[in-house]
Amino acid sequence: MQLLADRSEKERRGARFALIALGAGVILNLFVYSFLFIWSAARLDNVTRLRMPCCESEERRKYFVEHSGNIIYRTGTDGIFSFVNPAVETILGYQPDELVGRPSLDLVAPAWRERVAKFYAEQLKKQILNSYYSFPVNRKDGSEVWLGQNVLLMKQEGQGHGNASSRARHHARRPTRRGTRTGA
Repeated sequence: MQLLADRSEKERRGARFALIALGAGVILNLFVYSFLFIWSAARLDNVTRLRMPCCESEERRKYFVEHSGNIIYRTGTDGIFSFVNPAVETILGYQPDELVGRPSLDLVAPAWRERVAKFYAEQLKKQILNSYYSFPVNRKDGSEVWLGQNVLLMKQEGQGHGNASSRARHHARRPTRRGTRTGA
């Protein structure tokens, strides 16, 4: 291998040019990769910022549902509980996991089951968005309590596919207000 000093002027110029080109290529690559890194980090930061309100909103929703004093639950069109919040323990004496997978009509006082089933079947059939109905339910200890229930028909692709409900008002005796429906 020849040393640079032993080479001709033309060879030395070519070698210098090659070194300068190599150095410029390295610097250009560093610049391009730095730019891509900064651009990617900025995009990731924007995505994170956009998702943050969504996550915060979801956290607030979870907090509200878990700490509400009202029973909040969800069923499918078959009336089977798919979710029940912890308030059910205070109001009816059941743990939420005792009810998930069970028919919601199991809690309704036997003398009222047919009426309640008919009322909510009508809501589903007519695709009525909101309804309110009061009826007696059995607590875990066997006692009976009247609940006023707001039910929201959950829609997917324009069809009802379940209910979300808040059983808000519980009464020691039968209230005067009965089934009402609003929305379409």
